Amino acid sequence: MLNRNLALIGILIAGAASSQIFRYTQTESSTARYDAQRTGWIRVDHFIAPDKMNGFALQWKTKLVNTPRNGAALGSGIVGGGGLGITLAWLGLSDNRTVAIDMDNGFPFFNRAYGPATSTGSCLSASLATPTRTTTLVPAESPKPTLAGQSTTGPNAQLPFGSVLGNPGEGIPPVKPGSYFAAPGTFFAAPGAKPYDGTPDSAIAGAAYAASGGQTAGRGPANLDGGGPGRGPGRGRGGFGAFGAVSAVYTVSNDGMLRRITIHDGLDGNQPVPFLPAGAQATDLTLINNLVYTATVNGCGGAPNGVWSINSNAVPAGLPFPKPTSWLTGGTASPHTPAFNADGLLYVTVSSGTGPFADSVVALDPATLAVKGTFTMAGANFASPAVILRQGSKDLIAAQAADGRIFLLDGANLATPLATSAAVPNLGNYKPNGLAAWQDPTGQAWLLSTTSASVVAHKITPTSITQVWTLPNVKAPLAPLVINGVVFALAGGDQKAPAVLHAVNGLTGQSIWNSGKAITSFVPQSSALWNSMGQVLVGAYDGTLYAFGVNLERHL
Repeated sequence: MLNRNLALIGILIAGAASSQIFRYTQTESSTARYDAQRTGWIRVDHFIAPDKMNGFALQWKTKLVNTPRNGAALGSGIVGGGGLGITLAWLGLSDNRTVAIDMDNGFPFFNRAYGPATSTGSCLSASLATPTRTTTLVPAESPKPTLAGQSTTGPNAQLPFGSVLGNPGEGIPPVKPGSYFAAPGTFFAAPGAKPYDGTPDSAIAGAAYAASGGQTAGRGPANLDGGGPGRGPGRGRGGFGAFGAVSAVYTVSNDGMLRRITIHDGLDGNQPVPFLPAGAQATDLTLINNLVYTATVNGCGGAPNGVWSINSNAVPAGLPFPKPTSWLTGGTASPHTPAFNADGLLYVTVSSGTGPFADSVVALDPATLAVKGTFTMAGANFASPAVILRQGSKDLIAAQAADGRIFLLDGANLATPLATSAAVPNLGNYKPNGLAAWQDPTGQAWLLSTTSASVVAHKITPTSITQVWTLPNVKAPLAPLVINGVVFALAGGDQKAPAVLHAVNGLTGQSIWNSGKAITSFVPQSSALWNSMGQVLVGAYDGTLYAFGVNLERHL
């Protein structure tokens, strides 16, 4: 199968001069909500725009091996190039698993189980947290398409199709396990070598492989972005080596271990590092400047609630593991996933509860997690992560309370809100799932929020929040996604009403498209919308992952 893919891709590239085949690139999504600012805003997509939705439809769906736990099933994903023209996504599952998916057809490259799931009570699996790769503080612009064969830069310079299998909407035909590319663990292995995969004997076998010039394993030194000591030519554990170095993927398993896993087979590229208390519920991960950040919530596993960071650099054999740095809320109040401004400062929203930081928005130093500023509003019970949008010289921090109020704050001085919206009536048990922020071509800044049955668009300035349009009849919506001026809103539904994905014009709220009855299960509030080039991804409670988008010649 691999030879077939290589041959077809080679023919396409070789014939580019005469056939005018375009090579499209996309900005990789390396953390939850697309960027470090948690905006949910994909600035450029070559195939999605308000006037480009013709043919937008279900491309494929895949049922993943997973057990729902405590009302959760599939998390959100990150997306990047896997080499050889392939785009992969990595996502966390509730059953203490991480999965890699081919974005062309939904085929699972691997489904890595770390061991027994330990979630109890209302706590969710740590593995459900969105994985991370190296994330920039300033989102990169999506490059323009170039003719195939022209020089492009970066590991994600690839054709808009890669696997050339199956038919639109069907994914790939059934195949035998291991027959697609290679059995798990064999992607980079020399004959007889065994990479580190968590079993007792694999650290020794992996160390021997590293000594022989293969990939780094165990606790050997490594450059975490795909090359460095202990690697032979083209043998970087992080990716395809000679085909272009790509960074590794970082996850947290339910035992609290930070894991740097190989992107194609899900094995541990280095020995897992103790990060969080076992059984802790972790929020989405972010890797910035070699530090991995997350938050722990709900006191799960007896872990104190707070924000945690740890150095991701590999540890030479014989030296101790790095110690995590933490900032704690000091009580039962839980923080949400941190958002980062362009200088790396963390902004963390905190729920109600006990402790000195309850009902607060807190700014933290990226290196020490020392408090740099706070805003507190009694009873706010902040319900979701903050989002950050730069306007002129000012960082606007938007945070939403459980009653629907939106507080607009100055990132340089959190003490007094710049503007506050009104509370939303009749929310019931629904807590707003999250904000999205974007800027239209005129420079106008927008915020998108949710109620129990709608998505609401607001224009914002440094002194005002003004409601503009409302998308009604969206039951239990998740945080919206904005792609090139199109707002994607997901009605999560419930056990009696399946989820429905909507696409609307971001300027007017005018409906453009919806998924109808394509999704047959509901989507829990612990899930999220995410994207790949020309696609929007939805993970349902029954373990089915849906990809909606334009065909892009993914299936030949």
